[in-house]
Amino acid sequence: MCPGYTKVLLDAGYPREALRAGIERGSVTLKLKISAKGEVTDVEVVKSTHRTFNRGAVQAAREITCQGQGREIEVLLPLVYTMQ
Repeated sequence: MCPGYTKVLLDAGYPREALRAGIERGSVTLKLKISAKGEVTDVEVVKSTHRTFNRGAVQAAREITCQGQGREIEVLLPLVYTMQ
C-alpha cells in the first residue's frame, strides 16, 4: 500500500536526543490517515516508549507516499528504533 516507506523511515535515522540520553532502543506506533489519492493527511502518535522518538517518527511518516485506495483509510504503523 505504501511502497518505499521503510526507506523513508530508515533515512530519518536514530534521534539525536535519544543518543545523548543513552536510550538504546524504543518504539512508536503511529496512526496515519491516508487520503483516497494516497497522501498522508494526518499522523498521530498512538503509543511511544519515550517522547524523544515521536517528532522524528511523525516527520518521517509525513513524507510517505501511498497508493490510493479510492477512499480515506487509517492504518497503524509500528516503528522500532535500535541504536547501532
